Amino acid sequence: MGKMNLTVLEREQLLAATRSRTIRAADARRAKLILMLEDGESRDAIIERLGCDSRFISRWSTRFLAERLAGLYARILDEHRCSRLKSSKRAF
Repeated sequence: MGKMNLTVLEREQLLAATRSRTIRAADARRAKLILMLEDGESRDAIIERLGCDSRFISRWSTRFLAERLAGLYARILDEHRCSRLKSSKRAF
């Protein structure tokens, strides 16, 4: 896998995410992945260190390349959320 071509700001934000005590563990793990790819670590080293599989690497590196930092964070489907809100209002 090639470099992620991180900007200085992206690198700083990813590093901050890996050190944060309040960020979700899954988000910190994705941040570590992108930093490891940027540093040129091998797929095998990443799999061993993060305890992930090649699908994890492929999914998140592809998403990062397409969407940058926004692609790493969990997506909330507005449609799903809205439908839950509508159904909860009906209960009252």
